[in-house]
Amino acid sequence: MSDDADVRAIFSVIQKIAGNVLKDGKLSDVLFGTVTNTTPLRVRVNQKLELEESQLILTNAVRDYEVKLTTKGDDNEPTVTTTQPVNDGHYTGTAVYAGGGADPTAFMVHNHSYSGDKWFKVNLALKVGEKVILLRCAGAQSYVVLDRVEAPKKGAM
Repeated sequence: MSDDADVRAIFSVIQKIAGNVLKDGKLSDVLFGTVTNTTPLRVRVNQKLELEESQLILTNAVRDYEVKLTTKGDDNEPTVTTTQPVNDGHYTGTAVYAGGGADPTAFMVHNHSYSGDKWFKVNLALKVGEKVILLRCAGAQSYVVLDRVEAPKKGAM
C-alpha cells in the first residue's frame, strides 16, 4: 500500500468513528421547561422528564446573588432645597432647607456624599410557574438554566 492509500484509509476510519460518535452521542440541545417547585428546585421539561435541583446549573439570570457596587461621592453635588412654612414661636414665615423629609428640621442645610463599596442583593430567583430556557450539557445529565422565557413581572420578585 502506498503512503497516500494509508493516509486515506486512516482518514476514512477517523470519519467513521466521528460519524458514529455524533450519531450515537447526546449533543447539547436547547429545551424549555416550567418551574414546578422552588425548594428544592424542580423544572418539568415534559410529562416524562422532571429535572431535580442536582441536575440544574443556574446562571445569574435565574438566581439570587449579591453584587458589590462602588460609588464615588462628590461633595459638589447640588443640594436639593425646598421651601417649608415655619411657625416655631420665634419666627413665622418660610425658610429654605436642604435635604428631605416631612419634618422641617430634617431639611437643615448640609452637604454629604456616600463614597465606597456597598453590597446589594439581586433578587432573580425562579418562581413556580415560570417558563425557562435550558441547555442540556453534551453527554451528561446536567442542564444549564439560561434564562426565563419572559422577564419577571413587576412586583413578582
